[in-house]
Amino acid sequence: MKDFPYFVLFRTTWRHMGDYRARYLMGLIGVSISSALFLLQPYFMGMFFNEVQKGLSVEANFKQAGLMLLLYFIVEPISWAIWLPSRLAERQGGYFARRNFIKSCYERLQRLPYSWHQNFHTGQLYDRVRKSEDAIEDFTSHQFRFIMSFFNFVGPIVALLILFKWFGLAALLVAIIAGRIVLFFDRQLIPLYEQRNKLEHGYAGVFSDYLANIR
Repeated sequence: MKDFPYFVLFRTTWRHMGDYRARYLMGLIGVSISSALFLLQPYFMGMFFNEVQKGLSVEANFKQAGLMLLLYFIVEPISWAIWLPSRLAERQGGYFARRNFIKSCYERLQRLPYSWHQNFHTGQLYDRVRKSEDAIEDFTSHQFRFIMSFFNFVGPIVALLILFKWFGLAALLVAIIAGRIVLFFDRQLIPLYEQRNKLEHGYAGVFSDYLANIR
């Protein structure tokens, strides 16, 4: 599990986050709370209609229905109020991770002997570093995609398991099968991505040579 691509990339990101780790972690927690709050809206609306069906002529039902309706409308602005600063912290984390990664790469390349640099084209090295820094920044500053996907997957499954056990189990089984199919195709695509990156590295080296020879 520790070699799973997501965790490998997250460890790399965390290592280059530096002093911004605590704020970045708070941003991820904020995004998680906001995503969870969004899932409460269908629950509050369902509870509202449940009270309506019981009959609003009863004072207790009327008050409970009003409370559920009020919570339905309140939960969204609260979610957005948490979401916006959390996303800002997330984006800033991407910037710091990228900056520190570039600095680390430069320091490592600077320590390598001249003989090593003779065997590796500068244009290809630049393209490798650029692709890596882009990937780290995109991964770090868009963690909300993974968090929202997790909550949007787990939330409905848990609700189905609570309300309709067999439907929930069937949905969980279908989700597991779909996940296995996606992983299968991902494994087939990885060698193609590696081949494409290799070709792009070569192209970057050749193109930089042409630019360097312009007189």
